[in-house]
Amino acid sequence: MADYQDLYIEKFAPNSNGTTYQWKDKELDVESKEDTVKISGLSDHQITLKSTKHGPIISENASGTRGIAFKYTSIASINHGFEALIPQMTASSVSEADQAMEKWVDPCNNYMFVDVHGDIQYLNRGEVPVRTNENAWFPVPGWTGEHEWEGNIPFEKMPRSINPENGFIVTANNKIIGDQFPYYMALDYAPEFRAKRIVERIEGLDKATVEDMVSIHSERTSVPASVYVPHILNLDNLNPLQAQAQEILRNWIYAMDPDSTAPSIYSAFRWKLHVKVIGSLLGPLADQALVSGGRGAPTHMNHLAIRLIEGLKNDDPSLLPDGETWDATITQAFVEGVEYLRETMGEDPESWAWGKLHYTNPTHTLADIFYNHKDLLNPPPVPMGGDGDTPQAGSFAMSKPFVMTGMSVARYVFDPSDWDNSRWIVPLGSSGHPGSPHYSDQTEIWSKVQVIKMAYTSEALAEIKVTEQKLIPINR
Repeated sequence: MADYQDLYIEKFAPNSNGTTYQWKDKELDVESKEDTVKISGLSDHQITLKSTKHGPIISENASGTRGIAFKYTSIASINHGFEALIPQMTASSVSEADQAMEKWVDPCNNYMFVDVHGDIQYLNRGEVPVRTNENAWFPVPGWTGEHEWEGNIPFEKMPRSINPENGFIVTANNKIIGDQFPYYMALDYAPEFRAKRIVERIEGLDKATVEDMVSIHSERTSVPASVYVPHILNLDNLNPLQAQAQEILRNWIYAMDPDSTAPSIYSAFRWKLHVKVIGSLLGPLADQALVSGGRGAPTHMNHLAIRLIEGLKNDDPSLLPDGETWDATITQAFVEGVEYLRETMGEDPESWAWGKLHYTNPTHTLADIFYNHKDLLNPPPVPMGGDGDTPQAGSFAMSKPFVMTGMSVARYVFDPSDWDNSRWIVPLGSSGHPGSPHYSDQTEIWSKVQVIKMAYTSEALAEIKVTEQKLIPINR
């Protein structure tokens, strides 16, 4: 993972010959291009595309004197990324696979690979520009020349790990570099909770099997819950329903299982805690921050989650509403969380199963347009365990608890000693056609965190294939 996009504020000077923009002590011409957007059933719409040395203009003020340029490695120069694909697919070792990625541009992501010789490697692949740390935080002035890209991080300096001494590599979108890394890579890493739990599981294995790896996909232990729940257990002066909910947490081992009630109690508490803190910090902007698709909302919520936990560990109330203590804040969040569950799910805490609250809700883009066919277009919802902090990923938006907005879109376990012993599963099915029997035939298996055997080799595929489609190029 990496940050490889920047925003620059440009100073424009419209004139009779077009528009110029300021860069250092020069006035440069804004590149303009007229284009046509064709709209079905309506007249064509004419637009003007503008760009500067920093990239295309994505926003302008009303007077046309300021604009924001979008600089992005994939369009900043000729993209040779596709030249990496054939060397990647024909590589016979991790070393060759590594070198194949030298021309890879975008996306910048975690690339893990293994070969039949027993070598393993991690590489943060892609082109990441070298620039000032200020570029990471805000749109920077484009006219000063002080925030220009100075090439890319050299390929040989990109984060990588080859055959580490511990014998395994773990990445779960967490920070993969130390503070001494000489280049800016990113700010928006996921918290370490998921990776930490995966490491613990692997360290507990003797000789890992395919089945062991499959079971890690279903790991639902919540690291943050182990921090918060002990404080909830110390609360007193609770009413009978709150005390009953507290007692359920007392015997909980922090597993976010779909048929368990403790995850619902913990999640309702934590949701109320986050909403309270965000409301205090952001005021009228809080609603935007709580929406999963809001402006940077997932990143901000991740940072908040980490800082709140650290604040609780250190008894630091600086993020809490003015004058409030952790004890008071936790008490209020717990009381409000229990009340929410009572109103939503009834008076009996034993019926507050996590899977009743925490489920998928896949919605086809065309379902609202073709409402009479929504049952065909929309795959069925399924209850799920886990949350955004567990290896079995299942995040949700604070604005709409607890319907899932993020999950594992594919689960794989590969066995290089016998490729046909590999396993896989996807959330829906192998077809994107709503009328196909394979549109969502993997949903139930996926929801139970089970997998199916992968027919990897041509021989294995030939034995089980039902139909075969061939794509034959036509010479023109």
